[in-house]
Amino acid sequence: MPAPTAERADSWPYRLSTERPGLTGPVAEPAVESAFHPAAVASGTDAMRHFCHAAVVAPSLFSFPLSLGSWQTIELLDDREGAELFEAAWSAGIRTFDVARYTADNGGLTGDEGATEAAFARFSKLAGIPGDEVAVAGKVWFDRWPGVRPLDEVRGSLERLGRTRYDLVYLESRPPSGTSDLSPARAVEELAAVVEAGLAEEWGLGSWSAEDTTEALSAARSLGLPPPAAFQQPYSVVWRSTLDSDAWRALLAEHPVPVVASAPLAYGLLTGKYGSGEVAGRMAGLWTSEGAEGVRSIIGAYAALAAEAGWDPVHLALAFALDHPAVRAVVFGARNADQLRHNTGVVQRLGPLDPELKARLKTLPSLG
Repeated sequence: MPAPTAERADSWPYRLSTERPGLTGPVAEPAVESAFHPAAVASGTDAMRHFCHAAVVAPSLFSFPLSLGSWQTIELLDDREGAELFEAAWSAGIRTFDVARYTADNGGLTGDEGATEAAFARFSKLAGIPGDEVAVAGKVWFDRWPGVRPLDEVRGSLERLGRTRYDLVYLESRPPSGTSDLSPARAVEELAAVVEAGLAEEWGLGSWSAEDTTEALSAARSLGLPPPAAFQQPYSVVWRSTLDSDAWRALLAEHPVPVVASAPLAYGLLTGKYGSGEVAGRMAGLWTSEGAEGVRSIIGAYAALAAEAGWDPVHLALAFALDHPAVRAVVFGARNADQLRHNTGVVQRLGPLDPELKARLKTLPSLG
């Protein structure tokens, strides 16, 4: 992918720019035209360019508002299923992939070290995806720190991925047990070594609190790091406490870093599959547990609102997350090509949500 713009290195405090050459009005022309869904490019400007705001940061990362994640999905697929999924992602216009070293200790399903990364490398090759035409975002965990430093962890991940560097690496917030000395500033210092070694083109923070993010940004600036390329935060119709909190509003006002919304479908709750009688999936335990009546009621109310407004529930959930002014992209998982094609169908309806519909959605109780 194209290298990030040089002017960002001295751009503290971080600001989105509308003065960079090549912009038309308040929005940039597509940085990578091939990354746009062909129908959206041909049909006009409002649908997709609403989300292509003029960030002075790695524009190729956000030239399409959907990215494909890998958590608890691709390691379960065989080669045929995986190749079909990646072919469908490429055909839909997805050019950014989120992949990490998932294990039983950090949310993986198989417990096999690097299974997700190995699957990504294999499926990408089988699908014929040009490695230099996609952006790969990775994650740094501290589940083995201080025994294994992030620098060594990233080297192992890149080897399994068959790549020399990440386009973007997120510093995850999960604290390892027994390492109370790992402050946000110390964690950023470890990440700085990864960037300085040339193993990551850009860096970001994943699932951090607003307070810790503020400390991390201060540490990054003192270490001479450029501002982060992105914050990845869970955000959805029924999980709004992150970006909609007073703390995050204030932080983003001072540091309007592009946000990648994770879990925009609330781990499948907003797809409607559980209400239809299906109980298999990440949230099956919650859906069928005692005391889950409140959750089922909220999801039922959401489904009714979507139907009344003439929206597919999956598409409305993705559009809601993308309608947040700080969100530049969403990342979702898919276990088969048909599911991915259905999800990416949202690009035909993207644009500012009806204010009345958005207000009604925000009256739904938030689960977090």
